[in-house]
Amino acid sequence: MTDGRTGRIAKARIGFTNIPFLNSEKPFQTNQQGYFFKVLDPGQYTIFAQLEDGRQVQKVFNMNGAQALDVVIP
Repeated sequence: MTDGRTGRIAKARIGFTNIPFLNSEKPFQTNQQGYFFKVLDPGQYTIFAQLEDGRQVQKVFNMNGAQALDVVIP
């Protein structure tokens, strides 16, 4: 995660619009280096990321095996 205004690593809350929370789960958080890890089945997903100041972004991507996804929050 990167803060698009500053270009710095961003700590963000992460979720997937097509993966519902059914058992009181909480959104993911990036670590101090701006990374998070989630195992996903192959398919199309929409990720959302939100900074503490409320700025957020959604990004659609296809999961086809291990991959990195760069997300910039404007």
